[in-house]
Amino acid sequence: MNITLLTPKDCLYLEDLLNQTFTCLKRFEEESALLTTPELKTTHKKVMKDIKQLYQTMLSIIEEVN
Repeated sequence: MNITLLTPKDCLYLEDLLNQTFTCLKRFEEESALLTTPELKTTHKKVMKDIKQLYQTMLSIIEEVN
């Protein structure tokens, strides 16, 4: 992927997506205490890990462009 093709508007969209993702992560973490079964807890941990990885990837793209 050639990140030099990103426009300033693209970066704004990515930043908005980052903000929304961060908000979702916080909410998921708050609601993790409500999980009752081991299967749900395991799935929750995996989803959280994947979302955090996506967040870090998007953040690194924005930092490279700026």
